[in-house]
Amino acid sequence: MSETHVSVVDRYYTKFYKIDTRGPSEDIQIIQHSNKLCVITLAPSHPAITRQITQISYDIKPGVSRCNNDLSKRKQGAPFMDSNSILCLIKCDDKIYKICGGIRGKLVEINDRLVNKPELVQIKRETDGFIAIIQPVHGKSDTECLNLLNYNQYINEINKRNDDV
Repeated sequence: MSETHVSVVDRYYTKFYKIDTRGPSEDIQIIQHSNKLCVITLAPSHPAITRQITQISYDIKPGVSRCNNDLSKRKQGAPFMDSNSILCLIKCDDKIYKICGGIRGKLVEINDRLVNKPELVQIKRETDGFIAIIQPVHGKSDTECLNLLNYNQYINEINKRNDDV
């Protein structure tokens, strides 16, 4: 008898995608838990996945760092993020990518492990390599996700993009 094991991500999360967020092919994946929290990762089609990442920084600009947010247990100090708010900068050998959250909500957590191990964003995208966790506006998570692509829509868009090349 053959058993197939479904990953925790596939079992308890719904995957959404937002393409061309800050430029061509700069796609992100938004993985929504059943409790509505959203884990932000790079989509498999993002160019940084195949490039040499030299640094990941949560210092967005002088005086603005996502690391300095007061994320207490109740998340009272969590900053509100717009869908285009920059979460981090991914520096590759020849380009800097500004990664946004893709949805509106409170920034609950950043993955500070990426600062010391930037390769996690490539090799463990959906688990240890997540970029941030955002709590959508209360009662609006379903509305936020209406603007995102599901997996089949994402694959269709990526195939169209590849056909155009």
